[in-house]
Amino acid sequence: MKQSLLKIGIIGLGMGRSHAITCSTLPGVQLKALSDANPQRLADVAKALGVKETYADGSVMIEKADLDAVV
Repeated sequence: MKQSLLKIGIIGLGMGRSHAITCSTLPGVQLKALSDANPQRLADVAKALGVKETYADGSVMIEKADLDAVV
């Protein structure tokens, strides 16, 4: 039986950047979405980690992204 990935979203990429980096390296985890109010920081981290789904508002990310957990 194939195990599904745990889909994670991160809100706030100041201190949350280290969480995003860690999540992107964990087996069984998909860093699926990122949210930050700073558009440049959001774009930079998303590009560096290969995350395509980004949001300026964390509550919108929670509502729209298909996630299993949010940090």
